[in-house]
Amino acid sequence: MTRLEWLIKGAKPGDRLVFHYSGHGSQIRDRDGDELKDRLDEIICPHDMDWDGTYIVDDELARIFSKISKGVRLEVFLDSCHSGTATREMRMPERMPEYLPGEDAPAAMSVKQRYLPPPVDILCREEEDLPVHRLLKGMTNPSSHVLFSGCRENQTSADAYISKAYNGAFTYYLCKHLRDTSAAITRAELLKRVRASLKFNDFDQVPQLEAPTEKKKKRVLE
Repeated sequence: MTRLEWLIKGAKPGDRLVFHYSGHGSQIRDRDGDELKDRLDEIICPHDMDWDGTYIVDDELARIFSKISKGVRLEVFLDSCHSGTATREMRMPERMPEYLPGEDAPAAMSVKQRYLPPPVDILCREEEDLPVHRLLKGMTNPSSHVLFSGCRENQTSADAYISKAYNGAFTYYLCKHLRDTSAAITRAELLKRVRASLKFNDFDQVPQLEAPTEKKKKRVLE
């Protein structure tokens, strides 16, 4: 949180800010009454997270990002889950095109799942009652902000063994297509290519892009 405050401090029109998070997400009961529809706050979960407050609530992120001056561009990349049980899946796709024919896959490729269930009162809710991520709520200049999310609100974001290393699947293919094109690609086309790569490699998640229409049509570095 200290580094996020550092990120926005002194930002001026024309500056570009980037926030990337890859890890677990979950939900807690709304504490301040601003979630009138589902009465849930969404959280991202640091490595030392517990249920006594060692987590980051979407309201806290919105509070920090709402300080950003008009004309400052913010790009947010979230490789985390928004599913009913707030799980972040650890799995291998059925096909592994990254491996050469005849090459043995490591034993670590066995299918696993990593769960971070919310408190019992939240876990017992029906999946359709759970929220869409609202990280950008309360922004003062949303026309300058862009949010890439690794999956739909009712899906998990996968961890996978790709190219002989463990990766968040969304982050891996996002970076791959940015490198392959030297970032000379529109955000809409980037989303299309990342979705296609995930689908081709048997991942069910469908990444999302929240941004004004004109931002979607512009190149990533514009």
